[in-house]
Amino acid sequence: MRKSGNVNKDISTENLLVNINEYLRQKTFEYPIEKNYPLIFVLGMHRSGTTLMTQVLRYHFGFSVINNIVARFWDNPLVGAVLYKSLNFEERETNGLESFYGKTKNVDEPHEFSYFWQKHFLMEDPSNYNAELQRPNIDWLALHKELQMVANVFQAPLIVKGFDIVFHMEQFIKSIPNAFYIFVERDKFDTAVSIYNGRLAYYGDESCWLGSYPVNYEELKSLPAKQQILGQINSFNEAFKSGLSICDERLQFKIKYSELATEPKRILGELGKKLQAQFPEHCFQLHDVVPNINLSTYKGSPLYDEFASL
Repeated sequence: MRKSGNVNKDISTENLLVNINEYLRQKTFEYPIEKNYPLIFVLGMHRSGTTLMTQVLRYHFGFSVINNIVARFWDNPLVGAVLYKSLNFEERETNGLESFYGKTKNVDEPHEFSYFWQKHFLMEDPSNYNAELQRPNIDWLALHKELQMVANVFQAPLIVKGFDIVFHMEQFIKSIPNAFYIFVERDKFDTAVSIYNGRLAYYGDESCWLGSYPVNYEELKSLPAKQQILGQINSFNEAFKSGLSICDERLQFKIKYSELATEPKRILGELGKKLQAQFPEHCFQLHDVVPNINLSTYKGSPLYDEFASL
């Protein structure tokens, strides 16, 4: 369905980007991997605060990030990284931590990078994806190499949003070295209201699916919209937690969105200590000023209460 309002994409631009990426897919570019930089994967349900977490990490620790230029070259992100670096963009220290349903505006801000994951995970039809069938066909070495080349262009630990990792958590954790996982969880009913509002903002219709499709999508799609959304949240949160249960505790950090918003200094301090302990060879820049984060909640609203009653 056509998206509505200010979330509607320019079709001509999208088609040109697709053509550029199809061309780049046929080319092999190399960049020296002189250092195996930490790859920081930010995980969590849609509308849970993963974009905010990525913005905070970039600002507070001085990490590099898959930004809005790199992500435009999803079939060969090295090209986007070199292009961005060569143009000498002056990165802003902070942008007010703004986004519109996970989408940021400025060139140096984080991107969801979904086309990259769909390419590597062989997701031709995300609504009917068979992860077990495709898993043996995934080139894990190529995936890791692409991300490490980008990190080496930026010469810094790289933050990557990676929602679709949820479909391959166990194999991903085993196959991608020097990785660290940050899982963000938000109040379930706040998340549900945000997804519901997102359906209206994007499509003007509560019945139109927004976000990724869980393994039980076929069961959920015939339910009323609000029950669909709660089912989507429950399914993905369980999948993330199940996947992270096999991950070394030293390689993961779980936070609640409400704690990040109300106690950012404590949360970032704990995370910084854990990262430094795990990657002592990297000197993480640490800003003295903790970003001001507004806690967004729908508690007390009729829609929140309606979801809570289901």
